[in-house]
Amino acid sequence: MICTNRNRRLFRTYEYAQPKTASAWHSHSTPLNIEGIALKKYLTADQEALLLEGLIQYSRKAYSELYDYYGSTLLGFINRMVNDQVQAEDLLQETFIKVWQQIHRYDPAKGRLFTWLLKIARNTTLDYLRSPDYTNSVEFQWKMGETILTNENLVGLRETVLSALSPDHQAVIELIYFQGYTQQQAADELALPLGTVKTRVRMALIELKNRFSSER
Repeated sequence: MICTNRNRRLFRTYEYAQPKTASAWHSHSTPLNIEGIALKKYLTADQEALLLEGLIQYSRKAYSELYDYYGSTLLGFINRMVNDQVQAEDLLQETFIKVWQQIHRYDPAKGRLFTWLLKIARNTTLDYLRSPDYTNSVEFQWKMGETILTNENLVGLRETVLSALSPDHQAVIELIYFQGYTQQQAADELALPLGTVKTRVRMALIELKNRFSSER
């Protein structure tokens, strides 16, 4: 992946210090497997040590090379967790900011540089997935609903699903998941504020998850 202008903005404020760099780094014929990820393009331990000198000096060139080597793989890893390309790019940006802030904590004796990068990317993404910004989002509610309501044991069992809910929650799930209403349309139909509908959807899905998760 080529480092885009959007992602390169991370490096623009770094004071440029000319590090020793490994020239002509290239892809390897034998992939390196790290935590189930097969890397064809990676740095050897010696090359990582050389690059680390530049990273510790906050060299723009060193961080750019780090991104060019591992940015694409990390982006794919994050995107598989969030299933949202734009959000994955934002989380990758946040990951590299944390790398810049925490580079002095990296200890080569404890593992490869990519393993450390992957840990930061994973934790950054998990923090996002646990945040109110995500768990209160429409996207999260729809994903949870689709997971529950497409359970093969529940397909076609509309009455079974609805009977597990309180009347208020039945109404919103009926309209949104069985009749195809948007949340705004459901709010209009039920003469309720949109915020109330969103809350009822979220609570209904939690009810269903607790009730039927053992059957999945």
